[in-house]
Amino acid sequence: MTKLKVDEQTCICCGSCTAICEDVFGWSEEGTACVKDESKIEENKDLVNDAINACPTSAIKFEEN
Repeated sequence: MTKLKVDEQTCICCGSCTAICEDVFGWSEEGTACVKDESKIEENKDLVNDAINACPTSAIKFEEN
């Protein structure tokens, strides 16, 4: 199973992912981007892919569990 992750070590908090797809991405307590709602990934998959491509540090990825 794949899971969408934001690497907190790589994230520079630019906000591009949250601007592109606020239904899926939000901000963690540490101030970095995070996946706030996994249940909305499928219905927003085009926007999620846009956010992945827009991330300047490639911090957003789908990973195998």
